[in-house]
Amino acid sequence: MRQRRWIELFSDYDCEIYYHHGKENLVADALSRMERIKPKGVRAMNMTIQSSIKDMILAAQNKATKVVNAPAEMLRGLDEHMKRRSDGALYYLDRIWVPLTGDVRTLIMDEAHKSKYSIHPRADKMYYDLRDMYWWPGMKKDIALYVSKCLTCSKVEVGEGQLIGPAIVQETTEKITHIKDRLKAARDRQKSYVDKRRKPLEFSIGDHVLLKVSPWKGVILFGKKGKLAPRFVGPFEITERIGPVAYRLRLHEELNGVHDTFHMSNLKKCLADPTL
Repeated sequence: MRQRRWIELFSDYDCEIYYHHGKENLVADALSRMERIKPKGVRAMNMTIQSSIKDMILAAQNKATKVVNAPAEMLRGLDEHMKRRSDGALYYLDRIWVPLTGDVRTLIMDEAHKSKYSIHPRADKMYYDLRDMYWWPGMKKDIALYVSKCLTCSKVEVGEGQLIGPAIVQETTEKITHIKDRLKAARDRQKSYVDKRRKPLEFSIGDHVLLKVSPWKGVILFGKKGKLAPRFVGPFEITERIGPVAYRLRLHEELNGVHDTFHMSNLKKCLADPTL
């Protein structure tokens, strides 16, 4: 299952994997490093590993159908999708049905979560790995509950500390509603302050204004530099109004490369003598 997860991860990228021998790879890592001890030679052998989970599932299915003529899964109308295949097992669509009898479900989750071939996957990842092969009612909920009780996962799987249930969903919804109400009250309060103190900013043709500049670090604008440089330059005469919020200025000859139209938020009325 670990190799399968890596294959799924690499399948999302357009890449090629090359293996370099330890002597060719100068960077020593956990996967390929220079050999310090000469490996021992062994004869080739064939080893077959066969899981007994399938036999346990078959035994649990036979026991469940014998003890109860119609298991809970069939009583809910799901028997239409359950069929017995040539191997003698009952399948729900393309997945084998795991009954509650025999505690096989716990064994499957143990092997998929904390065996030597797994690395404590999160509840969603574990569910997606198991749902392709196994099925039982409430499978996702059981897996989430199983992961939430794992001591190793409780110490480190961030974001899955609690099992999402109706009570937690209701509590979260109430908190979100409360937060939205508080944010709306704050926005309304700030808006009332602004509306009371806001004055319409308008200029007339012929007025003299100061132009706001924001010098960047390392960039000299309008011949000024440094943090103590003036934040406004000018004054400049307004020659034309462009729309409701923009004005055209008569700039000096040394500012030929600067566009002569500015938003009114960058302008400030010059009260001093413009001839100075």
